[in-house]
Amino acid sequence: MPVKISNPKQKTKTIRPLKDDDINEILIIADKLFGYNYLTKPEVQSYINDNDKISIVSGNDVEITGFQLMQIGKPENIIATMLSEQEWFRKLFSKHQLIGVLKTIAVKEECHNQGVGTLLTKKSLEILKKKTDFIISVCWDNNGENSITKILEKFNMKLIRQIDEYWKDDSIKKNYSCKICGAPPCRCNALIYGYLKASHNH
Repeated sequence: MPVKISNPKQKTKTIRPLKDDDINEILIIADKLFGYNYLTKPEVQSYINDNDKISIVSGNDVEITGFQLMQIGKPENIIATMLSEQEWFRKLFSKHQLIGVLKTIAVKEECHNQGVGTLLTKKSLEILKKKTDFIISVCWDNNGENSITKILEKFNMKLIRQIDEYWKDDSIKKNYSCKICGAPPCRCNALIYGYLKASHNH
């Protein structure tokens, strides 16, 4: 029988890099939160293998409570990963040397309101601030109910744009289902948040 943890909040205090053994559990969490096949095994694997990608998980050796995927790159490389309005992103990124992207954050539903998302975001921003001069996050617009946007704002990230039907073409191309929209196309909107290092911090 599985061992019951008397205080599950204790498990949210550990942050570590993503490992190969975590991938299947990450995919289960992603399928449940975002929709089937939104993340694939090769894509998650790339966050372990690729030098320009970073991944962290919260939890311990028994259970993963959440994860964050990040990417770092020159503007031209990051622009290529944006799913729509690339010309707008090009203008946004053009003055910066290296861009950090908070790609995907997920917290198990049973671990919500335990500080897991805050912990993952804090650590992710610490990592990206050391390596980049501009950070963006593409967030799902859930009619004002997206708790991650509140966390981003707590860490001084600002809403800079809303993009309608951001995942539409991508969902058709990759044939993934959205938790809200169901089968493709996904018609959800995205909220773009940004963080710029202040000059007085240098």
